[in-house]
Amino acid sequence: MHRGDPLCTEIAPKRVIMAPQNDTPETRLAVCRERIDDIDRRLVTLLNERTNIVETIGQVKKEAQLPVYEPKREDAVYANVAAHNSGPMPNDAVMRIFERIMDEMRKIQRERMNPAGKSEDKVRGQPC
Repeated sequence: MHRGDPLCTEIAPKRVIMAPQNDTPETRLAVCRERIDDIDRRLVTLLNERTNIVETIGQVKKEAQLPVYEPKREDAVYANVAAHNSGPMPNDAVMRIFERIMDEMRKIQRERMNPAGKSEDKVRGQPC
């Protein structure tokens, strides 16, 4: 199978279904969209798994009186995802996605650590 080959449909790692050459564009499009829907569901599951861990980290930070925002840790996350990005998505796109993910994770940590809505990071002058 070649990347971008519209006649091949990869539905799981190392499992490929070949679409017949006489398939219509509509059929191939429907198959691709089914794959995207499945991937989206898996992404949501992984994001929720990540969120559960982030909530635990937030509790540990609260107990240790540590700030939510840790720029060095975020730099390490960016380095990790960039190092493991084999494409075709460019690293700058991956970074933007992870910036958004981490923004949301910080928000969740703040909400769990400060249920009354006060932000200790704002008081310390750190970005939210």
